[in-house]
Amino acid sequence: MDCVITGEYYCKCDRQRNNQGLIVTQQGTMRKLWTDHAVYIKFIIDNIIDSIIDCAKDNSVNIQYCTNEINIITSSDDRNIHNCCSDNSCSDNICSDNDDDIDNDLRDISNNNFNAIMRRLIHNQEDICIEISKYVNINTHGNKLSSLLVAHIRYVVEVAKQVRYGTEIDTRLAVNNLLNNGDQVADNIISLMSKHHTTNDDDDSNCDHDIYAFRSEFRTHCLYIVEIAILRNNNLHTKEYKKFDAHCNHTLLLADVIYSGITTSCDSTPCS
Repeated sequence: MDCVITGEYYCKCDRQRNNQGLIVTQQGTMRKLWTDHAVYIKFIIDNIIDSIIDCAKDNSVNIQYCTNEINIITSSDDRNIHNCCSDNSCSDNICSDNDDDIDNDLRDISNNNFNAIMRRLIHNQEDICIEISKYVNINTHGNKLSSLLVAHIRYVVEVAKQVRYGTEIDTRLAVNNLLNNGDQVADNIISLMSKHHTTNDDDDSNCDHDIYAFRSEFRTHCLYIVEIAILRNNNLHTKEYKKFDAHCNHTLLLADVIYSGITTSCDSTPCS
């Protein structure tokens, strides 16, 4: 049963509640899931940079070992944590609730906080896939979208690591990898949104413009992540938190564009 407070598929409340007097909107659910995305990415950035800072202050700690803790995320471009839609079944089965694969992937990480945040982030990617699947049949896209979103987290981790400990060249490479992945995520989501929009090449509707502007907006999302990591690494915390506020607001914009794109048909109903 969907959460009566947020509407998301997996309820995260710590007690049972009834929906008396509560108003849950589908758009609100999408916003909540993408807000989680921004918040837990911030947590993982803080954990990586702060942990390495602590290690650097302690001469008895092997810094290379500390950075190797997060290398497990970069081990495979093809990993799909929960094999979403691997059997081309109905959208209700887009993601498994089996945690075994997550446990195996994180078994060597000694930082318990990092482990917990990564687990939550992986589930967030599942939640997003599930929510999108409520409106769009993503059987032909599910595996790719799921793996791209998981890779998105992997590249976020690599950016944070390189910002703190890498060379300028390595940092630029990590940022480029994140941006390239962001373009792929955006293109995949655009392909799903486009199914609800006109296919007439001569149509220059605002809705089509919004869809294809999504690629640029998702790249902005990635750049916010980079800026936040750099600001935290440089101990510019006032600017860091202002940037995080801006990032959260921008993430709501992404959620709204996705929701509009997968629920509204522009050839029959105006989007704006």
